[in-house]
Amino acid sequence: MRFLADENIPSKAVEALRAAGHDIESVVESHKGLGDVDVAAIAARNGRTLLTFDQDFGEMVAMGRVTLPAGIVLFRVRASDSGDAVSLVVDAIAAGNDWEGRFTVVEHDRIRTAPLPGMREDG
Repeated sequence: MRFLADENIPSKAVEALRAAGHDIESVVESHKGLGDVDVAAIAARNGRTLLTFDQDFGEMVAMGRVTLPAGIVLFRVRASDSGDAVSLVVDAIAAGNDWEGRFTVVEHDRIRTAPLPGMREDG
């Protein structure tokens, strides 16, 4: 699975995912300063699942305002501790869920997922 880490994904999480063998590109490293629509378009063009803490993506997907990437994983963490955010990202990806074609919301105590618009439930 190929991932694109949005600017708000901590660099320590990106480094940990790479160390675990994941193919992950970072917006901070290669596309810093791009808006959400452009980030989604890059993920779509490169067949990557977008990892983000930006809750606006849910609304943008629902309203059809972004090109859909391979998948979207939205992390929701209440604590401001970056270590908490890093462990949430790394642990969720390590769990190995099928992110492709899905809009997934990851919280500390649960993971919710639904097909991206235009995707059938069975793939």
